[in-house]
Amino acid sequence: MMIRLFWFGHLILNQDGRRVITLDLTLRYAEYVPLALLLMFLAEYSGLAPLYLHILGIALLLGRLSHAWGVQQLKEPLKFRVFGMVLTFCVLLLSALAILLLYVSKTLL
Repeated sequence: MMIRLFWFGHLILNQDGRRVITLDLTLRYAEYVPLALLLMFLAEYSGLAPLYLHILGIALLLGRLSHAWGVQQLKEPLKFRVFGMVLTFCVLLLSALAILLLYVSKTLL
């Protein structure tokens, strides 16, 4: 079986031209998800309402699934990858913003 590597190992094609899943997807998951979960925990610990935590968790899950689905496609539709990245970064940003706002509201009272 003949395997070719492109883009420094991010894309591996077998003899049929079908994509073989690489570690690239797993490494990106390992970069952002633990940080997002830590920020969500800190937001919960700061007093964020459970409804907002659920919304953040669902957005994170949808973002990572969308990104993973976009990467697995042979033609790689960019819109799914971008949507996944935007949702993931929105979860990171909104979690950090919630922590800061909850901290400021507690210190001013």
